[in-house]
Amino acid sequence: MKIAVNAQLLNFRDFGIKTYLQRLTDRLLKIDRSNEYALMLDRTQSKSWEHLKLPGIVNKGKFDLFFSPDHILPAQPLYCKKVLTVHDLSFVKFPELFTFLKRRYKRLMTPVSLKRADRIIAVSQNTKNDIIDIYGTAPEKITVVHNGVGSDFLRVADKKRLDGVKNKYGLPDSYILFVGTIEPRKNIVSLVRAYKKSRAARPLVIAGKPGWLSEPIIKEIRSCDRVLWLDNVETQDLPSLYSMASIFVYPSLYEGFGLPVIEAMACGLAVITSNVSSLPEVAGNAAVLIDPKDTDTLAGEIIALLRDADRRDGLAAKALERAKMFSWEKCARETIKVYESCSHS
Repeated sequence: MKIAVNAQLLNFRDFGIKTYLQRLTDRLLKIDRSNEYALMLDRTQSKSWEHLKLPGIVNKGKFDLFFSPDHILPAQPLYCKKVLTVHDLSFVKFPELFTFLKRRYKRLMTPVSLKRADRIIAVSQNTKNDIIDIYGTAPEKITVVHNGVGSDFLRVADKKRLDGVKNKYGLPDSYILFVGTIEPRKNIVSLVRAYKKSRAARPLVIAGKPGWLSEPIIKEIRSCDRVLWLDNVETQDLPSLYSMASIFVYPSLYEGFGLPVIEAMACGLAVITSNVSSLPEVAGNAAVLIDPKDTDTLAGEIIALLRDADRRDGLAAKALERAKMFSWEKCARETIKVYESCSHS
């Protein structure tokens, strides 16, 4: 098959779906010898290009299949099979956490795109359930394909490499870590407040670039002088950042998958995360699960885990085993199966 991939997200800043697109296409191009891929993007970074010009390019090229790594298809007709990936439906579940224009765009385009798609990939069973519950999509149309964790996410032992990253970002000797976009859904305000309540001796490091509605969150981060915010961490430095942390805390309100959780696990970190949405599905029994809205419990778990080295080590060992269940090669092979199922229908 000739497969066209909407790669427009590669033009934008780093965030979860861009990571998905990069890692997935890298593996597809390396392992798939049966299909031909064309990654399509435009320098304008314009949504109008995706909806008005891209369909004409795809149709003229006589592609067999079009793949959207996000949950929206172009508005203009595509004369080929169509597959899209749904990461989460947070704009429906938590509309107040989105700007009006972003929410309106997603709410208008998503149901139409789901109906037009020949196959839908959901990055977790939780996301599949949400699609069925909210839009009434037939379950047989949706395949769960979990995200992977990059092979570069391993515990770093090289002292020179660790010291280089430590000096580059001005990191303390030990710290509590959060990694993720600075946006309301990540529940960072509650994390900072729980951290203050815990009175932990170790600083809290928050690594992430500002997303939408980030101003009040940044204000909360800056309200505590023991919180270090890094808004410029390079991807190649993340394994070292994880490896030097004491624990990883990710109290998100809602996730389609939760890549930082599995990245932290792959680097051998004890993890505290939320007991909602896909996070229990991803973390399994290898993490401490908490109610993300309960700052008292979160504060208690932070301090308890910092004080109990044996418990931390036990969770870290479980985390390493859990992370082995997820790889981008596995994700790519299961994605190819979804593409091929279209050619038989």
